[in-house]
Amino acid sequence: MVKNRDEIIAMKCRLESVFRKGVELYINDELTSPANIMECMVNENEIYMPDYILDDVGELVQIRFDRIRVM
Repeated sequence: MVKNRDEIIAMKCRLESVFRKGVELYINDELTSPANIMECMVNENEIYMPDYILDDVGELVQIRFDRIRVM
């Protein structure tokens, strides 16, 4: 779980930054937005490690969060 306001703000900024660069964000195999990811994560009592998907040249193209309850 994201524990404090500073962590929430930092994570939201990171997700919005990569999203603006064209990185696709997924929750449970569904394309989503940074705001939706944050809403789900702050409402759960779990720590999530996303999967970072790279293309053939090593560029980040997707961040995937699996097994998250969608609000």
